[in-house]
Amino acid sequence: AELRIVADTGAITQKVSAWSYLEPSIIDSVTPSSGQYGTWVHIRGSNLLRPGDTLVNVTLNGFSANISSSNESDILVRATASNGAVGTGDVVILADSGAKVVGTNQWEYRREGKVAGADPSFGVEGTSVIVYGSNLRGYGREIVEATLAGSVATIEEENDYFVSLVAGKAFNLTSEGPIVLTSSSGAVIS
Repeated sequence: AELRIVADTGAITQKVSAWSYLEPSIIDSVTPSSGQYGTWVHIRGSNLLRPGDTLVNVTLNGFSANISSSNESDILVRATASNGAVGTGDVVILADSGAKVVGTNQWEYRREGKVAGADPSFGVEGTSVIVYGSNLRGYGREIVEATLAGSVATIEEENDYFVSLVAGKAFNLTSEGPIVLTSSSGAVIS
C-alpha cells in the first residue's frame, strides 16, 4: 500500500509500503459466558493482541479482570468483584498498541453466591458443620474447597443451598474468621 499526503500548496509526499491493514481481531468464544467473582474465563479468538505484543487489560461487563495468561488466540482471566452488579455486557481486550477488541454482550455477571450462616457457628477439629446460603456453587458444577476461619474443612456433601463439612485442624486455636467456599468454576463464595 502507498501512503500519500497532499499539502495545501500542492506538494506531494508519498511512501510506498508505509501502511498495511492487518486481519481484524475476532473473539470467537467466551467460556463460560457468565459467572461471578473468581470465575475463570477463557477467551478464544484470532489476532487478539494484534498489532501489539502484550495484553494490557481485559474487562468483563465493565469490570477489569485479573489476567492469568495470554497469546494471539487464547486469553485466561479471572472475574473480579462486580460490586453486586448483575447483567450482560461487553468483553473488551486492550493490547499495548492501544488496539481494542470488543465482544458485544459476551459476558454476564450473575448474582453472587452468599453464605448466610453455619450450624454450629463454632467447634473443634472433627465438628460436623452445615453451611447454608444461596448459589453456593458459584455457577460451577461443585464446591471443590471449603475453609472455616482459614482452616481447610472436608466436604461431605454439597449443593447450591447447603454444604456439609467436617472442621479441619485449626491454625490458631482461638481463630475466628469467614467461611469461604471455592467452586469448580473458580468462583469464591463467602
